[in-house]
Amino acid sequence: MMAPLHLLTSVATVTRHTLTYDSGGVPIETFGPHLTDLPCRVNCTNGREAMLLGRSWSQTDRKIYFAGKPDIETHDRITVDGETYVITAVTDYDNQGFMTECVCERAQA
Repeated sequence: MMAPLHLLTSVATVTRHTLTYDSGGVPIETFGPHLTDLPCRVNCTNGREAMLLGRSWSQTDRKIYFAGKPDIETHDRITVDGETYVITAVTDYDNQGFMTECVCERAQA
């Protein structure tokens, strides 16, 4: 069985957390490029709404699928179609290494 490549209709960039230090030794968290131009598929899973400090707030989770087993880890970030997501879980979707599933939340600006 192979990954259904015709279903991977979007392209993703994966960035990875790096820690640098300023001249005073204070750590600065940044995200640097890790993987680019990865074919993927983005599916909306569930959503929720809440009131926070008098403002309406909503969160929609996504599952992003990739062919094979790309080097993607929890807490990496994925950018697809201008939206950036934080990965909360990475699994071998089919338990055979043909598809990788990333459960994601939209990154806070």
